[in-house]
Amino acid sequence: MAVGALTRLWIADDGLINVRIVDNVLAGQGPTFTSGIRAETGTSAVWLAVMSIGSAVPGLGADTVAVAGGLLLTLAGIALGCASIHRARPEAGVVVPLGLLGYASYSYAWDFASGGLENGAVTCWLGGLAWELGREARSHRAVVGLGLLIGLGPLLRPDLAVVSVVLLLAVTPRRRRWPWVDPRLVAAAALLPVASVVLRAAYFASLVPAAGLAKEGTSLRFAQGLSYGVTSLAPGGLAIVAGIAVALEVARSHPDRLARVVPARSAALALAGALHLAYVVAVGGDFMRGRLLLPGLFALALSVGGFVVPTGRVARRVVVVVAALVALLAVAGPTFRDPWVVDERDYYAEMAGDAHPISAADHDGSPWARGTEDLVTANPGSLIYMPGRGGTIRFVMPLSAEAAAEHSSVLVTSTLGIKGTLVDDDVAVLDPIGLADPVAAHARLVERGRPGHEKDLPPEWYVARFGDPDAPVPDGVDPAGVAAARRALGCGDLATLVEATTADLGPDRLVRNLLDAPRLTRFRFHPDPTTAAAELCPG
Repeated sequence: MAVGALTRLWIADDGLINVRIVDNVLAGQGPTFTSGIRAETGTSAVWLAVMSIGSAVPGLGADTVAVAGGLLLTLAGIALGCASIHRARPEAGVVVPLGLLGYASYSYAWDFASGGLENGAVTCWLGGLAWELGREARSHRAVVGLGLLIGLGPLLRPDLAVVSVVLLLAVTPRRRRWPWVDPRLVAAAALLPVASVVLRAAYFASLVPAAGLAKEGTSLRFAQGLSYGVTSLAPGGLAIVAGIAVALEVARSHPDRLARVVPARSAALALAGALHLAYVVAVGGDFMRGRLLLPGLFALALSVGGFVVPTGRVARRVVVVVAALVALLAVAGPTFRDPWVVDERDYYAEMAGDAHPISAADHDGSPWARGTEDLVTANPGSLIYMPGRGGTIRFVMPLSAEAAAEHSSVLVTSTLGIKGTLVDDDVAVLDPIGLADPVAAHARLVERGRPGHEKDLPPEWYVARFGDPDAPVPDGVDPAGVAAARRALGCGDLATLVEATTADLGPDRLVRNLLDAPRLTRFRFHPDPTTAAAELCPG
């Protein structure tokens, strides 16, 4: 895993999103992508906390911490998984962790060992869970610690709540009388997730991160999810499938030589991994090839356990396993193509012209970033609208007095990470997709497309929100649509949403956000300004 990950070292555009959030946290501006506009752009509170702590060390930049920290946590997770299997060995001998061998041979596991995303932290969490699940006798403190560890799942990624619930049910002891479950374990597991939801609601006026709203993480899209799974597993992922299949055959033939993390708990890991994979497929997968499959695959790899090879000789079946994995790595099998799913790592490395782009500066030469910093510097007090691929500028116009009082400029773009880290932190950087813009996140999804990029708030909304009302409407922007958007922004739940995410925070605002969060989380408006105005401002 270490060798493979080092050959694929990089930081993704989404990883640079985390870098800008951490820079804002350390600057005292809160866990937001843009100061003064509260949207939970990051999806992993735990990973942002780890990055913030590491970046507080003098001399360490957030991008360095993101890349190195992700790699180290991945290796720690692999080591913990191996240790948990080794500890469970049924007899003396060398333990070969067959499932983990397959996982460590998967090229996309190498890609997202770094990348600046939370995958390393997730791997370390799952490895730590496997280690803890193998402990039988527990003190009071150990029970509480296990509960807290299980409860970290939703804070690592909201979808990992599936894994946390399965493992909590698996380890909670049943009693013959009330309470039927150990209240210490359940309370400890619920503590952090409940606290995070309350804090999120009070600060962001939402029960889920902005990414969950933007990607509509509860809507079903099975066909696209199956395509994502096939595209991600062919050909490299076949190594994992082969490793697990051969491991199960070894287990069937030599049950006395199987090392597992307490059989019942191994089954729980397998179920948790399978359910997480099923969820990923059900909601349509992702646009980054392989990324969202990794937690489920790693849980399955941990559940397989290892084969105990007697010291002094090597079992024939283990040789077959290793040979099969090496062959699958060496021979590129048939590759399935999905136009919505890309090899994100190779794409950004090619765009940057650097085999290992591991900092924001390494991406500076990318077509996505070229000239952005100079453009913003040359147009202070402006709304700069340049979404879509490359650096195409749709229009530049003056900001309204209210917007200019809050931001030096407003940049609307779809490449948040690269451009966001290149401009100053007083520049508002928003996206029509909704990851960093709470208004766009609540737009109604009207047409399916590339996973995670299906919403596209029209420019009329940005002119209405940030543009100078006395300036000419830019070419290509509908003046009637701008007028309708201005009207809609002052009506109903949309007006409440804007106030909840931009007004100064005080005790009263925190309480109001907390109370409004359930309703605002469900709220959606039509992206067409005229339709939205008719729905939100009747009469």
